[in-house]
Amino acid sequence: MLIYNNKRINITEVKKKKKTSRTTVKKDLKILSSKLEQKHIKLLYINKNGYMVENDSQKIFLKKIELEYEIL
Repeated sequence: MLIYNNKRINITEVKKKKKTSRTTVKKDLKILSSKLEQKHIKLLYINKNGYMVENDSQKIFLKKIELEYEIL
């Protein structure tokens, strides 16, 4: 959702969509953050606004291509 969505997301929205707990969402975001950092993409948290991916369109575009390649 973060890679393909330019908007910020918050834990409550993800929790409702995925029907899981806040703790699970937080743990998953922590894992995702470390995986993205390996690709030099930072997951940012803006207080009361939610999470977003750093605004480097080239890195994000390359990550989208990698994800689509894995899916195919």
